[in-house]
Amino acid sequence: MKNNWYLMKNINANFIWILMVALAFSTLTSCRLNPVDKPYSKHTVDEDYARIREISRLDSADIVLLGRYMVEHHLVGDHVLELHETYRDILIEARKEKEKYDIEKRKKGKNEIDIAKSHENEKMKALKKVLFVDFVKEVEQDAEPDVSTLISKKTKKPIVPENKNLITFHVLFKNIGDKDIQAFKGDINFYDIFHSDIKKITFTSFKEIAVGDSITQKFTINLDEINKSTNTYNNLKKDFIKVEWLPDRLIFTDDTVIE
Repeated sequence: MKNNWYLMKNINANFIWILMVALAFSTLTSCRLNPVDKPYSKHTVDEDYARIREISRLDSADIVLLGRYMVEHHLVGDHVLELHETYRDILIEARKEKEKYDIEKRKKGKNEIDIAKSHENEKMKALKKVLFVDFVKEVEQDAEPDVSTLISKKTKKPIVPENKNLITFHVLFKNIGDKDIQAFKGDINFYDIFHSDIKKITFTSFKEIAVGDSITQKFTINLDEINKSTNTYNNLKKDFIKVEWLPDRLIFTDDTVIE
């Protein structure tokens, strides 16, 4: 009985040792079989990359990044890639290069946005120095028509029209510069108390405005149509309507332009 116990103990110990060796061998083998950990070679790069795409655990973005990096740097010279021992090393370098490129791209995009904003601000300042714009809001209601003239064809009864809540804005454009204005263009933007756009009208004037002179234009919006025609607004009232002038371009009579 005692001999059997020692025999079983030796068998268990041998089994555990064999299992550990097998696991170590399996791990080592799997590392060697992973094509990403294979040393780069310009002679087998096509086959190696095909295997990486087929059996590696890299995601698709890394696979594309690795391939693009090798192609771009191969055009510079094989020695660039030979500096790296494995394809994994190349991928790490490719990630670093992409991160650097992304940072530079974001900086460039931000600079372009800043330049565009600066130009727009300068344009607004220049336009305000030559064209003064003022708004006068007038709230009115349509006069009720003679209902006797509106008869329903189906019911043969008078049609009682609904009142329309109209808001009219009289917009004054005055030349306060030192040169006559030939034409100008911009947007009349109607918005609510949340600064959400309600309606935008592009207005272009080709009427010449001499220095010190002005013209007036009338714009009307119907609150009933806005409240009923869409689900965007509910019970929008006249006190909630704001308006602004967004200039776009101005041409003087001497053909000089602010844009």
